[in-house]
Amino acid sequence: MTVADVRPYRFPKTIFSDLSGKLISALRTARRDAGLTQVQAAEKLGCRQTFLSKIECGERRMDVIEFVVMCDAYGVAPGQLLDSLAASVRAKSRSTGRKKMRAG
Repeated sequence: MTVADVRPYRFPKTIFSDLSGKLISALRTARRDAGLTQVQAAEKLGCRQTFLSKIECGERRMDVIEFVVMCDAYGVAPGQLLDSLAASVRAKSRSTGRKKMRAG
């Protein structure tokens, strides 16, 4: 068997997924808990308010560096938000596994 014989796994699109929404919601909550409006956060981050707005409404994806910088600006540990998201992923996979077991 060669590498060409193995079909690569394709991750499902995640930009509009429930999990993506949970991460965005957690980041928005962290900003608000820090007492920052989008305008104030943008000034602190050195970006435009529209940049943050597009991320928070799901129109634009953020990369991991942007995520870490935003968390720092909001005074929250990135791991704290990711731990919460990871718990959602585990819960979802357990739920999906049970459904597959029942169907099989």
